Amino acid sequence: MNMATKDLARVGLLFLNDGKNDNGEQVLPAEFVRNLWKGNKEVRRAWQKGKESVLASGYYKDQFRVLEIGKHRILAMVGVNGQMCVMHKETNSVIALNGAYPMAETPRFAAMQFHQLVPSILDALEPSQ
Repeated sequence: MNMATKDLARVGLLFLNDGKNDNGEQVLPAEFVRNLWKGNKEVRRAWQKGKESVLASGYYKDQFRVLEIGKHRILAMVGVNGQMCVMHKETNSVIALNGAYPMAETPRFAAMQFHQLVPSILDALEPSQ
């Protein structure tokens, strides 16, 4: 898929709004979106057997990852060259990045994105205590 970063962010908003667009129209089945966020035992068990399980607790379902990193639970779409779209319900936020990493994403790059970049942004978005 090839799109502008702002359009990727708009796609992310669909998953925060139960499949509804900016006009309130249902463009994705709400049940599909809810099932992504919910997961099931099968995808959680499969995640534990996969190589990405070292990245974070979570699961992989329908081309999406749900990751639990620190205090954050995110839904993420991840591209091969550094692209990502991360949705976070608690702050009603979408983090969208296009990338041009010169090779397929490495474990080190993924760790940097999901253990440093994303948590830093989400922490900054949380209301002050």
